[in-house]
Amino acid sequence: MQTKYKQIRFLFFTLLLIISQTTLAKINIVAAENFYGDIAQTLGGDYVTVTSILNNPQQDPHLFSTSPSVAKNVAHADIVIYNGKHYEDWMPRLLSVPGKKKHREIIVVADLTNTQANDNPHIWYDPNTMWLYAQKLTAILIALDPDHKADYLLQLSALEKKQQAFMAYLTKIKPRLKGQPVAATEPVFNYMADALGLSMQAKAFQWSVENDGTPSPSAMREMLAAIQQRKIRALIYNQQVSDPMMTNLIETAKQHDVPVIAVTETQPKGMDYYTWMRTQLEALVAANS
Repeated sequence: MQTKYKQIRFLFFTLLLIISQTTLAKINIVAAENFYGDIAQTLGGDYVTVTSILNNPQQDPHLFSTSPSVAKNVAHADIVIYNGKHYEDWMPRLLSVPGKKKHREIIVVADLTNTQANDNPHIWYDPNTMWLYAQKLTAILIALDPDHKADYLLQLSALEKKQQAFMAYLTKIKPRLKGQPVAATEPVFNYMADALGLSMQAKAFQWSVENDGTPSPSAMREMLAAIQQRKIRALIYNQQVSDPMMTNLIETAKQHDVPVIAVTETQPKGMDYYTWMRTQLEALVAANS
């Protein structure tokens, strides 16, 4: 009788363990960039585990190199999210390696946008991109975990309110910024600049930098003239890239009382996507007041 009781007790606790593990199983998401990971965590809530690979706002994303731990995370992911447009060419290589998962859902965010393969890759600065991505990810989460459909839709609705508030802010500040001449050391901010109607100057300089080239003498002269003659209302620069040429441009701008606006490619710690974008825009508005 004692033995039978122990067997029943063992089976009972084994069943509880199986149920517990099944209940606690979360969808494993790996995002190449932390702003996509932030949205994934917001939408998935308690039902997902999110790992963001590029998550250091002090590091130049272009200098990133993969590691065995990154490869392992990708191999075990249920959903992999990355930007595309050759922004992180290391991700397709990792995805080509056979993984532990028999099936992985893959979101290439650039494929959701109305852009061409060789266009500016910094699509997260387009104010429409995150909402397109959020809808796509929610559909995948519901397909993988239909039991929590109501929760995912509720979290998407909450995110939609943030998106609407952000778009309302853009509408409010656009009349003040439209047509204002600005320059940028890289095309990181260009989609947002276009959305606001800013007049981007000295484009040859920024595209040379983006393509890892040295700006031509004419491009450099154009940029310096824009700064020194105060033809621009602000110089926008990528805070995550530091070299003597950029440092010199920033110092030149300060010497000629041209406001310098720092933007980043990676979402700063302690901010969500919309707070990050709005903080940078507020600095731009202040510079044009």
